[in-house]
Amino acid sequence: MAFEIRKIRTPQGKKKLAREREEYFRLMEQGVSSREACRIVGINRRTGKRWRNGTNATKNRPAQPAHRVRAERAVSSSRHLTQEERLHIADRVQSSLHRPPERFSVRFFGSFRERAEWEGSRS
Repeated sequence: MAFEIRKIRTPQGKKKLAREREEYFRLMEQGVSSREACRIVGINRRTGKRWRNGTNATKNRPAQPAHRVRAERAVSSSRHLTQEERLHIADRVQSSLHRPPERFSVRFFGSFRERAEWEGSRS
């Protein structure tokens, strides 16, 4: 039996959204984003956030614990570097610190005469 959104979309009062909640967490475990899961199930994003993060106790209702969803990533994000890429970059930076660049070296002179002597020796 596939999940279907309720036909009656009016507020349900004390009626709990048990089926919607189960479907929401099933989608989250599959790796669907919270926003997309809320849209599919037909609930407000705030409701999904409240289900996911839990609630604090108030005068009229007890606290509800957070529901932790651990979705496994099938593909690594291209936005973040892997440990191997980080080490490669660090090695390149470290090696470039010990060896000055040949073509684009900058030379600072204390006086105009020193610069003229240096340019004369180059020609």
